[in-house]
Amino acid sequence: MKRLLIVYNPHSSRFIDVEKEVLAPAKKLQGYLIGKYEVEKTNLETNVTKLSRLIQDGDLVISAGGDATGVISANAILRSGKDVTLAVLPYGNFNDLARTLGTQTFE
Repeated sequence: MKRLLIVYNPHSSRFIDVEKEVLAPAKKLQGYLIGKYEVEKTNLETNVTKLSRLIQDGDLVISAGGDATGVISANAILRSGKDVTLAVLPYGNFNDLARTLGTQTFE
């Protein structure tokens, strides 16, 4: 079974949108084991370390948040050394990373 890991910040101003547009639809997906990582109110390094320990080869990691959430996700993947696919969805104020990568919606 494929693994889908959703990374999000429950303290962000657009969390309600993430909950409605990403987390709720993910629960209905067939054929995926869904995991979630809530960005903690600590620091970048702590979040990267914790997330990197969860990542496995073949995972699809979806970063649903702003640029900081995307940076945490990308760095955790790099640190894990695993073969992973990353999608960055724009749920922040600027969304530079999502625009650069060309991802817009959960679909």
